[in-house]
Amino acid sequence: MNADHAFVVEFLAGNRAPAPVVSNPLARLLNAQLLELDASGKAVMSFEPPETYIQATGVLQGGTLAVLLDLTLAFAALAALPPGRSCATASLTTNLLKPALPGKYIARATIDRLGSLVAFGSGVLQRVDNNQTVAIATAVMPIVSSKQDDVLLPK
Repeated sequence: MNADHAFVVEFLAGNRAPAPVVSNPLARLLNAQLLELDASGKAVMSFEPPETYIQATGVLQGGTLAVLLDLTLAFAALAALPPGRSCATASLTTNLLKPALPGKYIARATIDRLGSLVAFGSGVLQRVDNNQTVAIATAVMPIVSSKQDDVLLPK
């Protein structure tokens, strides 16, 4: 089981209080916090990307917004998967709706359809201070056995 999936299982089994995501270095770098998660395939996470992700124009780089949505979609999928299963993002379509100024963001993701071989999800990214939606995304995530995680992860 990969570290993110183990974190998700622990969160769902515990008191479900908001928790910093310490299961991977990227989540730590983005100051990710898991706020809500349920086994139906819903996740809510907060992020506060550091200034290294700010472009010369003073806004967050668009790829960073995609990463925030991708992480949240992955956590939603991992929560919905049965034991022994995992996933990876094969396709992520992100629409950047407004410039994203530095600050704190909330991402909400839902698994819209979970099949035996693939999951389809959608997500929304909003600023915390004004609830303004800055990006939306959809994802296609193949479902694999957890044993395949060993193949997906570097040794």
